[in-house]
Amino acid sequence: MSPHLRFLPAVAVAVLLGFASYHAFWGPDPTAAMSPKLRGLDLVSFWVPGKVLDDGHPELMYDPKQLKAEFKALHPSKPPGYPVGYPPPVYQLAAIPQPTLAYLPAVKAMTYLVALAGAAAGALSVLAVRVPDAMSRREEWRLWALGLGIGFPGTVSAVISGQLGGWWSLSMAAALTLRARAKPFLGGLFLGLLWMKPTLALPVAAGLLLLGEWALLGGMIGGGAAVLAASLAADGLAPWQAYLARMLDTDKILDDFWIYRHRQFTARSLAGTLVWVKEWREPIGWVAGALAAVGTALLAWRARGATEPLHRDLVVGAVLAAALFAGPHMFEYDHGLNIFAVAAGSVWIAAGRARWPRVGMVAVALAWEAPMLTLIPVASKWGIAGMSILFWLAWMGAELLRERRDGRLQDAA
Repeated sequence: MSPHLRFLPAVAVAVLLGFASYHAFWGPDPTAAMSPKLRGLDLVSFWVPGKVLDDGHPELMYDPKQLKAEFKALHPSKPPGYPVGYPPPVYQLAAIPQPTLAYLPAVKAMTYLVALAGAAAGALSVLAVRVPDAMSRREEWRLWALGLGIGFPGTVSAVISGQLGGWWSLSMAAALTLRARAKPFLGGLFLGLLWMKPTLALPVAAGLLLLGEWALLGGMIGGGAAVLAASLAADGLAPWQAYLARMLDTDKILDDFWIYRHRQFTARSLAGTLVWVKEWREPIGWVAGALAAVGTALLAWRARGATEPLHRDLVVGAVLAAALFAGPHMFEYDHGLNIFAVAAGSVWIAAGRARWPRVGMVAVALAWEAPMLTLIPVASKWGIAGMSILFWLAWMGAELLRERRDGRLQDAA
């Protein structure tokens, strides 16, 4: 093994922090005339509802007129327009620093925190996969995997976009790490943070249910209950009443689900991207999502009974990734939730377990780089990133089904 390989994880951290530094300081002050980009990009969509709450108006957190006024006050030359539709806790967190911290320093701090959370998520996700002791070049694989996990393109995309993907990824990585250490309920408590973004939490919860990971699921429910209790204790019912009114505007919610289809890693958006007749996109997209959900359930059922650690890790990673793909809404900056599945697939190949190793290497590579494919116009037009995720899921599914066919699984009792 090359001694230089030991520096790869550190190099990945440095590159990620370099991206964070560029985007923390990129773009003019929001009050500058004709600013082409608001520094922090999507982070403003969390800051502004938090500002409304900090001003003492929880009932107006989702009010379009109030939000428009706040966006304009922050960036008068070119007010951004963002949909505001997450549950209150994420905006309540954004309100905490506002009495003492202005928008620009808060953006810089959060950009670095998202990068560091994503780096930790990449490292923990790799270490959570139970690598066989007998696997040749085990340490070499681990160093490569740590470097690629820390520098995961989904994390880079979250940093660039001003999104919180690094935090969601870290909650998943912490949960799976504790699961590997026989503390699944404690791990599930970390997954409770995902309830701040229900479009991610619901598919993950459904995947855990299909997998029979009861302790993880119980911890996730308990963690969500703790988040809800803290939210109510902080600001009462008013934010949740406003949120409920926002959710009852179903047409607006569905429109928000459909934005930027080429950047979403779901069956629904992939089908909608490939359908050119506008009137058919939504119905065909929902049918595709339903078929993906059925496929996820069938995969979980057919792969039941896996007990060998690496085999079980691949099952867990594949089913959770498939559940997210079947969900209604998942952007490329949340792809870090799939680092564990990507790592488990690469170990499956490196340990000599794969029936189709060359296909698997292509599939894993495509899954790793999928967020970068959304930046290529031609690839975006044809949904290449979404098709890459589908190809990767199909490979994992084929490998797991082959294990059952070859008699390596015991039927569930």
